[in-house]
Amino acid sequence: MLVGAAVVTWAAALYRAWLSWSQPRTLWRTSFTAVMVAVAIALTIYCARRPLDQTLLSYNVAGLMSRLAITIGIGFLLVYLHALRSPTVPKSAVALYSATTGAVAAVLIGSWAAAPFHDRELEDLLAARSNATTVYCVAYWSFLGLALGLTARTCLRRRRSANEPDLARETSLILSASASIVALLILALWSSSLVVNLSGERGAAINRLGDRLLPLPLVLVSLGVICLLVVPYVTSLITTWRRRRTLHPLWLALVARYPDVHLQMAPRGGPLTRLQVQVERMIIETLDALRIAPVDEPADGVSRLESVAASIEAGSDRTDLRAADLLECFESRDSDLDQLAKLATVYKELHRASA
Repeated sequence: MLVGAAVVTWAAALYRAWLSWSQPRTLWRTSFTAVMVAVAIALTIYCARRPLDQTLLSYNVAGLMSRLAITIGIGFLLVYLHALRSPTVPKSAVALYSATTGAVAAVLIGSWAAAPFHDRELEDLLAARSNATTVYCVAYWSFLGLALGLTARTCLRRRRSANEPDLARETSLILSASASIVALLILALWSSSLVVNLSGERGAAINRLGDRLLPLPLVLVSLGVICLLVVPYVTSLITTWRRRRTLHPLWLALVARYPDVHLQMAPRGGPLTRLQVQVERMIIETLDALRIAPVDEPADGVSRLESVAASIEAGSDRTDLRAADLLECFESRDSDLDQLAKLATVYKELHRASA
């Protein structure tokens, strides 16, 4: 499961790296990318900790490297969260975050060197009871817990303060906040195992439970990043498909009656691009056909859209009034498309009733 989490995390990290490379460089964007890359590196090191320890001829050194990578990532995370809260991040704040990160890293290295677990490989470092081991665990967990708490709070606040609905952003914030909360619960389990261990009992079972849950927040936060790419694409695909489905009956009837409006276009590209080109062609052909389609004057109590739809369905002998003459002219394209969709819906219902 950890390997799968590593794959998902690397996918998110590479996506963020591509964004940082292809878009203007900003502090928040660079910091966020550094966080994801650090997490991916840390998880990869952790998954390969045994062969790495054998290669480096030192027990449990890969665990230290993994924690140091996370610690560096937390430093970038603090900068990123600050950048979200304010338009500028003072150099003094960056220096403070850097100094704090460096201090925690120094404590980790020093306590790891002093801890009595260099003679054997340990899945649970708490099995090597000592003050140095306690300092090693508490320093790392405290720094990580601080970062997770700030992340959860920031995500929840930004979700509540959003001015406009954005499904991708909402999903990303919810997943990121959920990942932070789950990770805090895992930290609580690890802390409980430490307390149990210090009391003279064996807390290995509690610690293992936390280890088993570890991939969950990693996958959640990675999906939160990836959804910023996937959700807009899927949303656009579904929206465009629905528009095509709505317009299709009206378009089909008009093109069959006025074949001269048909455009010879061969859609290319991916699924979304082809579908968008197809829908755009349907819109153009439908509007062109409405400019030449004769219609009758609306009867009393009959809306213009209903009159146009009825004339298209039954046909009209008039030559002085066209369907486009009965439609409103809007300044925005979205309003025109909304009116066209309403006309298509009215026509579909009328055609179904007369079938």
